[in-house]
Amino acid sequence: MSRSFQKNFVLETGPVSGGAWRLLCSWDFKRLQEKNKMSLSDRIKHLSLHLLAWLLSLGLALGSGAGIYFLGTDPELAFSFNHNPDDLRAEASTLLLPVVVSLINLIVPLLYSLISTIESYSNPRAKIYISIIRSVILKMSILGILCFYWLNFVPDNISVGCWESFVGQSVYRLLIIDFIFCLLGIFFGEFLRK
Repeated sequence: MSRSFQKNFVLETGPVSGGAWRLLCSWDFKRLQEKNKMSLSDRIKHLSLHLLAWLLSLGLALGSGAGIYFLGTDPELAFSFNHNPDDLRAEASTLLLPVVVSLINLIVPLLYSLISTIESYSNPRAKIYISIIRSVILKMSILGILCFYWLNFVPDNISVGCWESFVGQSVYRLLIIDFIFCLLGIFFGEFLRK
C-alpha cells in the first residue's frame, strides 16, 4: 500500500523532484503571503479607488435622476400638456422623456462596467454583486424621480382630461420605447461581440 501511495502521489524522480519541488511550492506560498500582506499605502490606495468608483457611480445615478427631473419640469423642454392632437411636433415631444430614460438605462450601466475596471476585486462574485447594486440604485433613482414627476408635477399642470390617463399613457410610452431600446441593445450587442 505504501508503494502505491509513493507511485501515485509522491514524486521521487523526474524534473520536479526534491529541491525543485520544494522551491516551487515555497515560491507559490510566498506569492500568496505577499498578496495578503498589503502595506498601509497600498490599502489606502485600494480603498481610495473603491471610494472614487462609488462616488462616480452614485454621481452618475444622481445626475441621471436630476436630468430626467429637469427634462420633465422645464417648460421649454417639456411638451405642452394641452396640445393639438394634429400637431406632429407636439406628439413627438411626448416621446422625448421615454427616449432619454431608455438611453440612460442603456448607457449608464456600460459606464458602470468601465468604472469597475479601475477596481480590482479578488472575488468575481463581489464584482457581480457590486454591478447589480449599482444598476439597482440607478433604476430605483430613475423610477423614484418619474413617480415624483407623475404624482406631483403632472396633476398640477394638466387641465384637459384626466391626469391618471396621462400618467398611464406616459408609462405605456416608456414601456414601448424601453422595449425597443432593449431589443436594439441585444441585437447590436450580439453583433458587436461577434
